[in-house]
Amino acid sequence: MKTIVIGDVHGYSSWKNILSNEQDFDRVIFIGDYLDSFTVSPRQQLENLLDIIEFKKSSEKEVVLLIGNHDYHYLPGVVDMCSGYQPSMRESFEKVFSENGDLFQVAFIDETLKLYTHAGVTKGWLARAGISWESLEDLVEKINALIHTNPYYFAYYDSDMSGYGEHVLQGPLWVRPNSLYKNKLNVTQVVGHTPVNGGRININKCKRSGIWRTDAICRNLKDYLFIDDDGTINVHTVQID
Repeated sequence: MKTIVIGDVHGYSSWKNILSNEQDFDRVIFIGDYLDSFTVSPRQQLENLLDIIEFKKSSEKEVVLLIGNHDYHYLPGVVDMCSGYQPSMRESFEKVFSENGDLFQVAFIDETLKLYTHAGVTKGWLARAGISWESLEDLVEKINALIHTNPYYFAYYDSDMSGYGEHVLQGPLWVRPNSLYKNKLNVTQVVGHTPVNGGRININKCKRSGIWRTDAICRNLKDYLFIDDDGTINVHTVQID
């Protein structure tokens, strides 16, 4: 399937520019972090999230909505907060996730066995969460079930003294690239969460590491991934307002 992968949105409507830029695709994967912006108004963030949800509901394409750390702290029952948290919007954002919770997930595996999460999955976190798995499909199913049965394992790992997420026991909403590189699974992973250096996706580094980082925006240019039917990953760029 021809797949578009869109990195962290944070309230911006740049995803609409991306979709307008592509004519032939079958699937869209949003890598999470729909909320929490220092430049987009809270009301615009809410409207943008609702637009994304409506796109998933109405589109003939397959649309995958992953959960990011800036979405997690608005989930019903979650009390953890990270930078950018907007207490004045808690009720509105929580209501959206409460009413549409079945549309969101933590992990996704495609037909070429690429693993998609917001920040990445380490072997250390799987051990901490007590997840054993027989196949990547089984792994994704168990991760997605765990967010409902014990969301604690998706909170920020408090014993991480870096204050930034640089710990191999951090979960798939928080782990930073250096820790992911050190403790990754032997599988291609597609993530967002940490802005890429220079704001542009480095395709050679991604190929070498097996970790494709999509949180990329440079001035008025946004990079995103386009994956062909054979699984080949390409980097496309769109101009945004």
